[in-house]
Amino acid sequence: MSASNSQDACTLPYPDRFHAAVNFIVNSVPGTKPVPDELRLALFALHQQATVGPCTEAKPWGWNVVESAKWESWNQLGNMSSVEAMRLYVKLIEQEQPDWWALAKAHKHKLSLLAAEENGGDSDGGAYFASPALDAAPLGVWSTPFVEGPKRPPPRYEHAAATVGPNLYVLGGNCGGRYLGDVWILALDTMTWSPVSGPAKSAPPTPSQNGDAAAILAPVPQPLPPCAGHAMVAWGSKLLVLGGHMKAKDARKDLQVSAFDTQATTWALLEPSGAPPTSRGGHSATIIGSSVFIFGGEDSSRRPLGELVILDLAAMAWVRADTTGLPPAARSAHTAVAYKNRFLVVFGGGSVAHCYNDVSLLDTKTNEWSSPATDGVPPTPRAGHAAAMLGDRLYVVGGGNNSAGCADLACLDLSGLAAGRPLRWSSVATAEPRSAIASEGLSLVAARGPGALVAYGGYNGRYHSSKKLQTTSELEKELSHYR
Repeated sequence: MSASNSQDACTLPYPDRFHAAVNFIVNSVPGTKPVPDELRLALFALHQQATVGPCTEAKPWGWNVVESAKWESWNQLGNMSSVEAMRLYVKLIEQEQPDWWALAKAHKHKLSLLAAEENGGDSDGGAYFASPALDAAPLGVWSTPFVEGPKRPPPRYEHAAATVGPNLYVLGGNCGGRYLGDVWILALDTMTWSPVSGPAKSAPPTPSQNGDAAAILAPVPQPLPPCAGHAMVAWGSKLLVLGGHMKAKDARKDLQVSAFDTQATTWALLEPSGAPPTSRGGHSATIIGSSVFIFGGEDSSRRPLGELVILDLAAMAWVRADTTGLPPAARSAHTAVAYKNRFLVVFGGGSVAHCYNDVSLLDTKTNEWSSPATDGVPPTPRAGHAAAMLGDRLYVVGGGNNSAGCADLACLDLSGLAAGRPLRWSSVATAEPRSAIASEGLSLVAARGPGALVAYGGYNGRYHSSKKLQTTSELEKELSHYR
């Protein structure tokens, strides 16, 4: 194969170049060559090595030819480092499809982390796209980019936010003691807000045979009721909305899971089998592989919860987690992110009388909880903060500690986890004490192409008296050199 032209070469740093290549394979675009089975097997093994590490799984039964071949390919990589596996993955794609990056940029609308395994990987589903407003922002400081158009969402906190492709979706929340049920889209490539207007349509029921993203959906007679403290994750082109606090007339005994199709703008209910967990708000929901890990929150009586519940999207069934080790204390308003498509990382949160700044890890391969050793100065205890992953680094911003808002942006480097080294805390930036960043109930997402963190919303006590509502309704982001 001929080498790609320098003008078509991908200039993204690692691990972003690796994730862009994974997206290129997962989300085929026009002009892509069919991937031979032998290459697909090699790419699978390298992806596992890069995101999970050396193969430690038991060899499948011999009659399962496909799984045995995948296991053999992965096992043969031995102790190859994650970085080396990433580079070899990209090299194989460059050899097979020299113009892959040019095709990726030409069809960037398809290059989001849409596959379930990628949504549960090293980021929250952030996509690769060009955004002049984000690219032009100063490094290492919070700034407010210019937002195009006359439309703006009302200010809010305890909302949910997630990205699908280059679009940031904001749903629900709390505004002046009133629950919201609206959906807004911010196109991060053009920095333009638009509402999902008109009555939401109901998706037709679709029976499932394989539990994929279009399966086991029942029609919803009306849009999602106004709610706050709910959780939302991207699953393919759909957004899954789990639980939340609602008005008494809308509340359910069991945890409701609704799906919003971002392409058809329709709502549907997921109806998993098994015993559903109780309804809750202030919990976390994180996709790892084909499962959603739901931890903590508060029940309808505002009692903190400490249980871990799993929604298996492949089987479309509720699973009670049988874990070992010491789990985190019951809490709500914490954050939980996925790392290496394997680890659930829980930070902070609060109970009735306490705020936490501890870190807990759940290894989803072994279902074991642990409290990893850390170096550096950890952020102060807090609840109502927000967090997002960029590469090997977890960024934590905002929150409160029962006395004041937290204005710092802290970073936890997780790269030492595989080698058994302590995780390292560092302070990245500090905003003004009364800025929108020093808020509770804000959201944070990663825009991985520009290497930016995008924070939205929050409440810091000045919310109701602000005439322009800039501290709560305008977008703030940080373009950091920690990529």
